[in-house]
Amino acid sequence: KYIGYSYVCLSGRNFFNSVPEQMAAVGDKLAGRRYQTAYLGWNLLWFWFVVSVLIVKSNEGESSCNFELDVSYHGDVVNNGTTNLAQDGRKCCDSCVNDSSCVSWTFYTLTMECWHFGSMRPGISQTYAAVSGYISARESPKPLQPPPVHLPTPIPLPP
Repeated sequence: KYIGYSYVCLSGRNFFNSVPEQMAAVGDKLAGRRYQTAYLGWNLLWFWFVVSVLIVKSNEGESSCNFELDVSYHGDVVNNGTTNLAQDGRKCCDSCVNDSSCVSWTFYTLTMECWHFGSMRPGISQTYAAVSGYISARESPKPLQPPPVHLPTPIPLPP
């Protein structure tokens, strides 16, 4: 005679009670015991799914930095880098994230200067010992566009 079983999750709460007619598989029919072990794997899987969704949700909306080594960006200067010193490129990026007007930044490793820019102009400079980046959630760098070519107006030939 089958007594049934309770589905018990990791928190110990019963989600449903089952009777023998509702048991899905022959292996589920254990007389006189609570059947929990087969569901432990599903509980762990569900737990990791929920945790991963929460991690993704917690990172949504966060600004993240993109880094380029030996490059300095150009743009409208938001702060004077000689007065805004940072320990490394990550700290410079963090200070840019905390400044709502900052879109990109350049950190000079030799002088520890951290420059913030409110816009990004096309073109970058190869600069030794510089680290630059932009805040991905605010604006991404625009691809370089060639300047428009203005052709002279043709002169009509006399008849």
